[in-house]
Amino acid sequence: MDNGSDDGSAALATELGADVICAPVRGFGSACWAGLQAAEDDIVCFMDADASLDPGDLPLVAGPIADGACDLMLGSRAGARGSWPLHARLANLALMAEVRRRSTLTLRDLGPMRAARRQPLVDLGIEDRRSGWPLEMVLRAERAGWRVAECPVPYHPAPGAPRSPAPCAAPSRPSGTWRPSFDDRSRGLPGGHHGQIATAGHGQDPPVPPTHPAQAARLATAAILDTVAAGLSSQARRVTVVLDGPQGPWLPKRVEVIPQRTGPFGDRLAGAIDDACSELALPVLVIGMDTPQVTGAGLDAAALPLLEEADAVLGPAEDGGYWVIGTNEPHADMFAGVPMSTDATCAAQRAQLHRLGLRVREVATLRDVDDFDDALSAALIAPRTQFAAELDLMLAFIDAPAAM
Repeated sequence: MDNGSDDGSAALATELGADVICAPVRGFGSACWAGLQAAEDDIVCFMDADASLDPGDLPLVAGPIADGACDLMLGSRAGARGSWPLHARLANLALMAEVRRRSTLTLRDLGPMRAARRQPLVDLGIEDRRSGWPLEMVLRAERAGWRVAECPVPYHPAPGAPRSPAPCAAPSRPSGTWRPSFDDRSRGLPGGHHGQIATAGHGQDPPVPPTHPAQAARLATAAILDTVAAGLSSQARRVTVVLDGPQGPWLPKRVEVIPQRTGPFGDRLAGAIDDACSELALPVLVIGMDTPQVTGAGLDAAALPLLEEADAVLGPAEDGGYWVIGTNEPHADMFAGVPMSTDATCAAQRAQLHRLGLRVREVATLRDVDDFDDALSAALIAPRTQFAAELDLMLAFIDAPAAM
């Protein structure tokens, strides 16, 4: 399938004897669908044409289909370190998390090499014509009662990413930052403020992926450093870290560190606001260490309502909590009666702010990092953060057994 390549690969494939069919509508799913329509054999296979996969390995996925062992066979990529760029591995793991969330399947890889019988695949009625095609195929197959399986296939570093999709049933894998088509969480948040930002650890265990606890501790440290970096890149006058525990040499010298108070989490939040604004004028924002994808522009946008019309701001989190809270002045009962770390925390906090007679402005919703899937999502959104780099090291340990 030629989905608009301009690197000469279509002409080369034709010269070598391949039937090259043009799919004029751009998109991964568009190319796959056009190839599926053009195919005439009972069993169809899909794979990338960037030399990362060897067509000689197609029997690995086609054989079980021909033998009736399964209905959809996926080739899980088994490659040496370096064959997957970070964003591609993170994207695949995020997709696996989405598959687990939406189905009963437990897959290792949403592999680009796959096989199925043609007519049943047509009858699945896959609608996505962009990068969501592979995910929709797997989910529809599972819901239709298909037997979905996977087997390892050799995966090699591509010699060079084509400028546009090469002739194949699916375009070459991307070389830029990948966004999951099922949930585009990218945001641009303009704005500015001249208040201050306090970051506070929640006093909870850091998010622990399936690795050693020491690695999880380093991941939590990276999340704090990324949050501090966002504060320093914002227009805040001062960045204060409200720390539970001794100060380490890893914190930038430009930030002030004050001890976190004891007691229930709500009391510690109130104390963080009191302590952070004891010397400088308000407004003040308080954010946790579990949104490493936050940016300076995002913090500026969150603080902007405090300079205009609001008495308080609240940034909901996708899990029912909130990632940021800000105010123009301390309130003794600001967190009174608000249950923390529940799926109703944000709603209860909103209600409490209204009971105090405050004008509340809600800002962008973010996904905080509570578990491994959340960590993958944050790293996808902000692949250049220290958090993403630390997660990359952790994934190297996870991938090591499969790469041997």
